[in-house]
Amino acid sequence: QMGGASGQMVPPKDFGRKICYDDLATGGSVMIFGPGRDLLKVASRFLEFFIEESCGTCTPCRAGNVLLKERLDRIIAGKGEPADLPYLEELGETIKATSRCGLGQTSPNPVLTTLKNFRPLYEALVKERPVGLRPEFDLQAAVSAAEAIVGRKSVHVET
Repeated sequence: QMGGASGQMVPPKDFGRKICYDDLATGGSVMIFGPGRDLLKVASRFLEFFIEESCGTCTPCRAGNVLLKERLDRIIAGKGEPADLPYLEELGETIKATSRCGLGQTSPNPVLTTLKNFRPLYEALVKERPVGLRPEFDLQAAVSAAEAIVGRKSVHVET
């Protein structure tokens, strides 16, 4: 990972590149992740940072990063679909192109560079779903607030 949270995830095939302005520019930050780290979770944590640091002035950064993180987290949870990958790319490029400051313009980089350089990590987690199936809907999560209010467990069937 070159350039901090807003930098780029460098794949092993590019380890021979030069760290310099003309090739692999960085502000000095270099992070090395071993095989025990989940790069998608790292990207999610970076997005969490950008969401927290956003000033909230422009919608692409304020709302776009939240949407990017929600979709990435859905994929990490094994509830992603193949259509999520182009969605992440399009949303990330839109955030880059329309954000007002450098933070917003570089915030999608963790997702965009992992999609570009580590796409098999995403593809291993997304699956075709039968039409109408909503894997992201969690019945237990949907009723938990009501259970807390009434002070008892619901009687729905858990799967």
